[in-house]
Amino acid sequence: MPRPTPFELVFHRAAESSFPRIAASLAAGGHDPTDRDAFLMDREVITLLRDLRPDEGVGEAMDQMVALVHHAYLAWAAGNLTLPISREAAEELLDQPPS
Repeated sequence: MPRPTPFELVFHRAAESSFPRIAASLAAGGHDPTDRDAFLMDREVITLLRDLRPDEGVGEAMDQMVALVHHAYLAWAAGNLTLPISREAAEELLDQPPS
């Protein structure tokens, strides 16, 4: 059994409950899910962000939190595709200089 992905560790519950509600809400409003501003203005998204935020808040890191939640939602909406690769293949990919 493969180990959990970061998505599964952080967004498992949201993917089961909040993300379907967000998808329905965005669709009902005719909003493009890739538009981060429209995404952030959605009531279901605001509720999820409030639920994920620690009690002490996130301060200036709120922009990063919104970006992370938005990215996680888009990954979920696209089917959350993961491709298992071998250690050797990962090392080979990581040894390549950026193109």
